[in-house]
Amino acid sequence: AISAANGEISPTGESVVNCGESIAYTITPNEGYYLDSLFVDGESVSPTLTFTFTNIAENHTIRPHFDRYEFLISAIAGEGGSVSPTFANISQGEDLTVMIVPQECYHIASLFVDGQSVEVSDSYTFSDIDENHTLRAAFAINQYALTALPAANGQITPSGVTNINCDGSLVYNITPNEGYYLDSLFVDGESVVPVGTYVFNNIVDNHVIRPVFSLVEYQIVSSAGEGGQILPTIAEVAHGASATIHIAADECYHLTSLVVDGQSVEVSDTYTFTNVTENHTLRATFAVDQFTISAIASANGSISPTGNRIVNCGESVVY
Repeated sequence: AISAANGEISPTGESVVNCGESIAYTITPNEGYYLDSLFVDGESVSPTLTFTFTNIAENHTIRPHFDRYEFLISAIAGEGGSVSPTFANISQGEDLTVMIVPQECYHIASLFVDGQSVEVSDSYTFSDIDENHTLRAAFAINQYALTALPAANGQITPSGVTNINCDGSLVYNITPNEGYYLDSLFVDGESVVPVGTYVFNNIVDNHVIRPVFSLVEYQIVSSAGEGGQILPTIAEVAHGASATIHIAADECYHLTSLVVDGQSVEVSDTYTFTNVTENHTLRATFAVDQFTISAIASANGSISPTGNRIVNCGESVVY
């Protein structure tokens, strides 16, 4: 009986047996090993832990061969990541660490070992291995919350919280109510250029967007020619509101014409713009008051100058 590493055969060495007798050998692997093969007289036979020579009529040799138990560790990664190693043959009693690595924009969502959920981690160690094992890692894409805060006097869509996949995009449309305009826009607390459409691209973080709307104001510009005054000359008027312009002629003058946005209107000492939805202009012109003096001569004398004479208000004339 030829001894072999990692196990025993009994009896060992040479045994002297009488012709026609029998002898039984017991083969015992060490812990963690198994009988891989058995050779009798140099020929491979079925490996068995007990072998008997019967009716012996010649010399024989017997030699066992032991090998270490190996177990298969299989690791599988779902979409969005990888595991390493994916397969490994491990000797009994050894350890193996499997690394779990998500791709960019992904995270480890779950980890199952031999069908049982375990705590999520970027590595898992099989210790003192004495059987086959499986590991399966599942990944999920990162999502980020984009929050649109509501604002009075306008809308932003989509509103509220929108969850977007990592590296995705989201377009916000910002619409003021009638009579209002987008006055300012804040993204993550910082003021940005106010635009009606704002796009988040390549999203890798949470974001907050907040518009601010203000009432539209229009300007009414009024001017007066010589001989009068107009108040106010410039008026800021909110959308839909009204504004009254007062026109006053100086002493010895009167209002002759009133032109609004280039069109002549009825002469009056006031003009009211109602439901203002655009800029306007108003121009007033004045003329000096004039009077007629008639000089009539009676008999036996003369007056000079004679006849009718037109005189501007405030002027003098000598007869």
